[in-house]
Amino acid sequence: MSLATRNLRHVCRRQHAGTKRRFTLPRRGFTLLELLGVIAIITLLMTLSVITVGNLLDNARAKATNATIMKIDGLLQDRLEAFDRALDKEVTTTKIRRIKLGSTRLGGENGIVMPQTGLRGYFAANNVPIRDFDLNKLSELLLRKELFRTAFIEPDTDGNGVLDHRENSQFPYDNSKHDPATAGAELLYHIITQGSIFGSPPDSGIDFSAEEVADTDGDGLPEFVDSWGKPLRYYPWPTRAIKPATMSFPQGGFTVGPNRLLASLLFGGLPAGSGGPDGQPGFAGVDDDNNSVADDETEFGWPGSDDPDDLNADPDDAVGVMVNLINLSNAGFDVELMYHTPNTYSLPLIVSAGPDGVLGLYEPSDRTNYGHLAQPNDDGKPEDGNGNILLGDSALNDNITNRQQ
Repeated sequence: MSLATRNLRHVCRRQHAGTKRRFTLPRRGFTLLELLGVIAIITLLMTLSVITVGNLLDNARAKATNATIMKIDGLLQDRLEAFDRALDKEVTTTKIRRIKLGSTRLGGENGIVMPQTGLRGYFAANNVPIRDFDLNKLSELLLRKELFRTAFIEPDTDGNGVLDHRENSQFPYDNSKHDPATAGAELLYHIITQGSIFGSPPDSGIDFSAEEVADTDGDGLPEFVDSWGKPLRYYPWPTRAIKPATMSFPQGGFTVGPNRLLASLLFGGLPAGSGGPDGQPGFAGVDDDNNSVADDETEFGWPGSDDPDDLNADPDDAVGVMVNLINLSNAGFDVELMYHTPNTYSLPLIVSAGPDGVLGLYEPSDRTNYGHLAQPNDDGKPEDGNGNILLGDSALNDNITNRQQ
């Protein structure tokens, strides 16, 4: 083959190769729309994952919180049973007469001092009649309430006005750092781990983890906390959770009937109500509590109705004599501020605000709004036309308590 022929073939190959390169289609990339779609899918999957993981964590924390609360409740019940066993020995004729006929302070730090003539003189001075039978029973009842207060609400062994857990704690107390929202959790910790019942020492061998006890306000006193690190709340007499007054007028919870639907968010296994002779809650065919529904179960035991309702019974006051104190309200005897709502079911309540961190109740330290009695608040939630919280929107829905079992 001649040199010219070889050169011609070489040129033809190069031209052919160039032609192939010119007509080869380039690889196709993603369009902007496709990229946005992929990013949206990835974002959705990540969001679902975060929500799922968050829900799993909340569920785990709720179970752990419930376990902590029930652990505390078991120990509290031991203390309450010890109190009940010792109570009859403490309720003596001499102590009853001191309330009935002598000068003594009733109602703790928020109470009043009786005159030298005692409770009898207080009724007489304010022109409020009371039968001797009721006065005797009332004096005994108030002694029991005072003994409960000194053990579970305002323990002040030396009577100097400083609560024991702030004065005698093994931990130094710094009042300047104290957050009122932690008061109940601090008191409850003291009752369980250090408090005594009529000389009976606290339970031994109590073991709480670092996840169950903290000092969230830095005042030096330990608090029981939930698994979200928030202090538990403690309501020794949560009667306003049973008979809540309206949000616009918090005073006078004893003038309304039990709200079973609202109470059921905090209490399980409430004593039953009965429809009475007519078989209907309240007055048959009447909307007694003005919630736009006639004869619904919230009207059991409504004032003036024929319905017997165990929620209208104070476990300590079977005769119902405490209601006599209402007649002294004009004389500065605020029975709910000093004690609790008369003729109302009550058991000590321990509460966690749950995953949303919104309590839905006034703080136990907020006596102005009867928070010490677990008065519900709306926390900005919608209400019906009568100032009642709409249960579907209530912050109480995810609360965890020792009474839901």
